[in-house]
Parts: sequence; C-alpha cells; structure tokens
Amino acid sequence: MKSNLGHLLTAAGMPSLIKAILSMNQGVIPPTIGIQNPLSSANGVISADKIVTRLTPWQTGDGVKRAAVSSFGFGGTNSHLVLEHPSAPESAALSLPAPAPKLAIVGMDAAFGSCQGLEEFERCIYQGKQPVTELPKNRWQGIEGRSQVLRPFGFEQAPKGAYMQEFEMDYLQFRIPPDAADQPTPQQLLVLKVADKALKDAKLKRRDKCGGNCGDGDRIAFPQSAGAARFA
Repeated sequence: MKSNLGHLLTAAGMPSLIKAILSMNQGVIPPTIGIQNPLSSANGVISADKIVTRLTPWQTGDGVKRAAVSSFGFGGTNSHLVLEHPSAPESAALSLPAPAPKLAIVGMDAAFGSCQGLEEFERCIYQGKQPVTELPKNRWQGIEGRSQVLRPFGFEQAPKGAYMQEFEMDYLQFRIPPDAADQPTPQQLLVLKVADKALKDAKLKRRDKCGGNCGDGDRIAFPQSAGAARFA
C-alpha cells in the first residue's frame, strides 16, 4: 500500500486488508506502482520476476484463492493475517444464540471532548452541558469540498462531535521517549492515560491477578477515520 498511498503509520493494516479482499473478488493481482528496475534479494528468496508490476490474473491451483496481509505500522500497530476465498459458498450451520456472558465493570475513566475524567463527564451530564462542538478548523482540512465523502454517511457537512483539542500527558510517568519520532500517536497516548486511570479506579495493583477473563475496551475517533479496539 505504501506505493499507492504513502506511509499510513498505524492505519496500514485496514487498507491492506481492503486491497486484498477487492483483489480476491475481482480475480486480479494489482501491481506495485513506481517500480522501474525491480531487484532480487541477495539469497534469491525474492526474485525480480516475481514482483507484480502490471495487472495480473489471479491463478489458483486448487480453485481456492488465498492471500496474506502483512503490514507494519509505526506505533506498534501491525496487521498479519491469511485470507481464504472458497470456490463455493458454504451453507451456515444452524446454531442457537449463546447466552450473554456476565460482565462486571470494576474500573472506569472517560475522555470526551472538553471532559477530562469521570468527574467532569458527570458534571457535564447533570448540568445539561454538551461536550459537542463544531469541527475544529485544523481538522479534516479540505473536507468541505468533498461532499462525495460525506454523503454516503448522511452528512452534507462535517458533523459536530466531541472533538478534543488537547490533553495533559505525564511523559515521565509513562516513560515516553523525548524524541517525537519515537513517540506513540496522540490517540495511543490518550488510550494509555485513560486505561491507567481506569485501572486505578478498579483499585488494581501491578501484581494483582485476574480470576477469570479480564480485558479492556476502547473506542477512538481518528482525524480521518474511526477505529475500534478490544483487548483481552
């Protein structure tokens, strides 16, 4: 994807996955653009004639298409998976819905727009205030001239939202390197801060052990995309 869109950093996995799925559905392998004189690796594992430089039909020996996605994104967000496109759709087996597992929320924290922490979020609710604002001027630059991007989502203009302009971060506490090139993205820093406060709210200590399945969930709105993550 780098030759098509440049370096996507932590978002490298999703467009690579979309590219692989579209290629499988269309039955073609798209070329890697911008390569004039492909080189072979020193040990011959990768040869120049194996690099796809033009649109190529997808050949399958057993009738099943398989693709591997291996994307490395700076910031620790990598995507590695194998996709398989069966030759014929399989009928889904009838299964009864499983009962929802019990869930105990033992620690919380919040960061919404101008609300930093549960106390500010609670005051915002009881006082009837809204952390929702217009789109800041430094966000989604040029979106006002791209109605074709907004209309599929039901918007004529950039929507209001709980946009966050800034937040405080203790770089020493979380051992964040001073060099900006080695630092996580602001979204990752915010998740780290909120997760730390949620763990403290749960009164969990460093050496505490979970008796069952433990995890945390977070949802982040990025400047140009949206992503959800669940860890367990």
